[in-house]
Amino acid sequence: LGAGIWSAPTIDEKRKRIYVGTGNSYTGIDVPTSDAILAFDLETGSLLWSAQVTPKDNWVPGCPKSAVCPENPGDDFDFGSSPVLRTMRNGKDVLLAGQKSGTIYGLDPDNRGKVLWRTSLGVGAGMLGGIGWGLAAEAQTVYVAVADYNKPNGSPGLYAININDGSKIWSTPAPKDAGNPAQASAVTAKIGRAHV
Repeated sequence: LGAGIWSAPTIDEKRKRIYVGTGNSYTGIDVPTSDAILAFDLETGSLLWSAQVTPKDNWVPGCPKSAVCPENPGDDFDFGSSPVLRTMRNGKDVLLAGQKSGTIYGLDPDNRGKVLWRTSLGVGAGMLGGIGWGLAAEAQTVYVAVADYNKPNGSPGLYAININDGSKIWSTPAPKDAGNPAQASAVTAKIGRAHV
């Protein structure tokens, strides 16, 4: 693959696939599988497609002081968390993926991961930037934590996004004067039935 996988895979029983998010290439070599959502055949393990959203992200820790730094390192826009598979209101499935760029994506699992929508929530960039460790979804909403640690124009907080079109439903900023404002941890959601 030429790129790191940071999180657990997502299994799609209906299509017999496994989805993973990847990080940057950690080299000076551009690969089409870095900063991407990949689909593998569940039975054979063969790569079916790669939906790369940030090409040429060759960031390496320790640069620019390291001896192995690429000439153009990129911005460190990994997909650090597992993709989430949900069904939209129209009955079509969507893969939800949050990136350290601060962007959340809605991708089409039936069309090689084509981007259906993208929503920018933070400024991202570098360590503890953007969306780090996990999304949670229930019904038609996906919940996203944005870190943006030490980013002057950052927007750390918690966001609720409509899975059908990527529109923001609500957001709440990180608490003021509570120490580090970065919202870097994975979020959870409880899926329950409404009582009538």
